[in-house]
Amino acid sequence: MFYRACITILCLFLLLTAPVFAQYQEPSPPPSEGKGGVKIGPAIIIPFLLIPAIIQKLKEGKEEFPPYKTLDKKPVNISQSGNSYTIDWVIYYANNTNTTQNGVTISEGPINTIIPGSLQQPSGWTGTLNPTHTIATWTGNAPPINGYMSATVSTSMPSSLNFGGGAGDGFRAIPYRHISSGSKLRIYIINHHDNPGSQIFKCVDTTTGNPCPGFPKALPKGDNSGKFSGSGNFEGYYYYINGGKLYYSVTASDLEFGLGCYALETDSECGFYKLGTQPGSSFNMYVMGPIKVGNELYMVGGDGNLYCLSATNPANPCAPLVNYFTGYTFPAGSFTSVGVTGPSIWARVAGTKIYFITDDNPWNNNKNVRAFCFDTTTKTACTGWTVSTVGTSSLPLFAGPPFIYYDMAMNPKHICMRKTSTQLCFDLTTGAPSTPPMIFSSINFTYGIGYEITLGTRTYFADIQPSGTERVLC
Repeated sequence: MFYRACITILCLFLLLTAPVFAQYQEPSPPPSEGKGGVKIGPAIIIPFLLIPAIIQKLKEGKEEFPPYKTLDKKPVNISQSGNSYTIDWVIYYANNTNTTQNGVTISEGPINTIIPGSLQQPSGWTGTLNPTHTIATWTGNAPPINGYMSATVSTSMPSSLNFGGGAGDGFRAIPYRHISSGSKLRIYIINHHDNPGSQIFKCVDTTTGNPCPGFPKALPKGDNSGKFSGSGNFEGYYYYINGGKLYYSVTASDLEFGLGCYALETDSECGFYKLGTQPGSSFNMYVMGPIKVGNELYMVGGDGNLYCLSATNPANPCAPLVNYFTGYTFPAGSFTSVGVTGPSIWARVAGTKIYFITDDNPWNNNKNVRAFCFDTTTKTACTGWTVSTVGTSSLPLFAGPPFIYYDMAMNPKHICMRKTSTQLCFDLTTGAPSTPPMIFSSINFTYGIGYEITLGTRTYFADIQPSGTERVLC
């Protein structure tokens, strides 16, 4: 049986394959919160049993198995988009009696949000969702030890996706399951390096492959003023989804910059949180972010200031700040804001610290690259960190975005960037330039590599070669 659920920004796609066989136990207290359980009759509660190796043992005719007594959801596949994760989970429920157990009830929850319409289960079983979408319940008959049942997952999609007219690169892809349209998966795109008013905000319905109603459109400022935002070129800007609301960086046609809000369920603007006003009169993408750390959203302005908004309610600054400005300002000249491309600053998060890489001359070979560290718990520069500058003449069009480099024990050790045959790194403890082994040393990356996804002990990179090669490197 499986369901899709969202916990804050962590989306879980749970594939619950059950039941296989069951084991009777003496009556016991209900499982602890979040563990789930199986109830047979009015008094006996049997915990879920995760049995990763038993299916193979059954196929081999081996009926012995250890007495598992707790729920342990085993992920078998994980994918990431921004701050959202999609995880396939498998759960095995054991019935070690010699007869089918009728009327078995399996409950899962409470969970923040279980997506309506996503429950599935083996043939003969039924799945229901409580009114608040927090608890899933399945009922059915459990076969004896000599057989098992499983549920399948449909992954069919159109062979191509049409985002509508208009040119522009769309590397900022934002997947969202649209509950109002029956939990249909939508993919939103914000094209980069374009001026306000251009149709850079796009959406496709993955069930039909066609644009969502009303798309493509200009990227709204967020405050229903009729003004629109441009978008930056550098890949150091992000998005954040909370409660069906998309938050994104905005520099509007009136030159105000800050955080915009778009309600995905209702296709409407839901707010603009002003951080400042860009100097001058010509449009320039003047802000980078949001960067989420815990329940806080950080943004860097072209003025060199670091701002912080509450992720729960961006109308409020982060505690204990009295306004959005953290009090931290990058040194003058450490990065530039070029044309519609945005500030040439990139960030990665490790724990409660944000590590920044800046470029003072992003379109030329000769430049100074610097590394900074900000401690979000103290709202100050990291203790023991020295800002280091590396002069280079080999990195035109900057080697960003940066990535976190881990040691063999998966401790974050360096922040690096990789372009052509050059790798620049800084030590995460001191800020000093460092020289860990080069990743993918045999590959020449003309445009560098895309943001990394680290799962377990492996890190995956998107290859952004201009030659048309599309691949993921590990």
